[in-house]
Amino acid sequence: MLASPFPAEDNELSSEIDGLVRYRGDPAVDVEACYECGACGKQCRLLHNLRNHIERVHLSLGPVNCVACGKTFVNKFSLRKHVLRKHREQAHILK
Repeated sequence: MLASPFPAEDNELSSEIDGLVRYRGDPAVDVEACYECGACGKQCRLLHNLRNHIERVHLSLGPVNCVACGKTFVNKFSLRKHVLRKHREQAHILK
């Protein structure tokens, strides 16, 4: 069984991301409610999208390698796209 090609989530990274997340409004009553990036002001309706933005744009995580073929990618999102395109038959094993 192959090791996961995706970098492990790190508690320190998670708290660094959470430190940049600001919440504006209540989505239950406010259609304009959203999460806001504390670094640049970008707004996202979904927390997941804002966390991805912060990780991609504001945190330098360095390159990551695919364990299936050794190719290097600038971030885990590029790696994930590669795995799904090039190693689709192994994607369930690689996760």
